[in-house]
Amino acid sequence: MSSRVVALLKVDVERAELDVLRGVSDELWPRIDRVVAEVHDEGGRLAECGRLLRSRGFDVAVDQDPLLAGTPLYEIEAGRPS
Repeated sequence: MSSRVVALLKVDVERAELDVLRGVSDELWPRIDRVVAEVHDEGGRLAECGRLLRSRGFDVAVDQDPLLAGTPLYEIEAGRPS
């Protein structure tokens, strides 16, 4: 298997973001430097995405564009600790 690094994994898949993150194999996670995901916070999905990323060694920040206030749409940015 290649030892290439994924500098940025961007996930924007309309309510399937948790499925995508769960589908990343154990051997690939150490090669991912950053993750940015647009997450629909429905059914606890936002918290679960954050927990999954933290369990993989990422620092996680959650933000919501002020124009999207009142909607379930958030952005997660996750990166490896410095």
